Amino acid sequence: MKMERLKPHLPWITLIILVIIVSLIDPSFLKPSSMLSLAGDIVPLFIMALGITFAIYIGGIDLSAQSMANMVTVLATVWLSSMGVWAAVACVLFGAALGALSGFVTTRLLVPSFIYLYRVFQPSHQRARATTAEPERPPRSTPL
Repeated sequence: MKMERLKPHLPWITLIILVIIVSLIDPSFLKPSSMLSLAGDIVPLFIMALGITFAIYIGGIDLSAQSMANMVTVLATVWLSSMGVWAAVACVLFGAALGALSGFVTTRLLVPSFIYLYRVFQPSHQRARATTAEPERPPRSTPL
């Protein structure tokens, strides 16, 4: 088999090999409860990857997704005790609003995504720190 014909299938082959290796090391890996737990952990990452796939498809890249996800996670942690299950709904709506704002600024206002990244990352990071009351750390100095 030529490498060109095999190349499109390499991600799947790699995944199958990894599943076999992990299941040999930990026999409980392929149990239904383990698979459900794994699926539950993958869903947020899959949703983010799907959104970023659309950004890459249109010829750009949105690196602010991680900082927005971090901020939404912090808000979920803070809101969960007071809002209960509605915290999940609020976080999904808040994350969707941030994503829509990011898409609008990038596509309609024609601001390059790497510039918008800096303008979103810094405030969202500061907001997450302020929400959790984490003290601001001084910047690290690099040795010459």
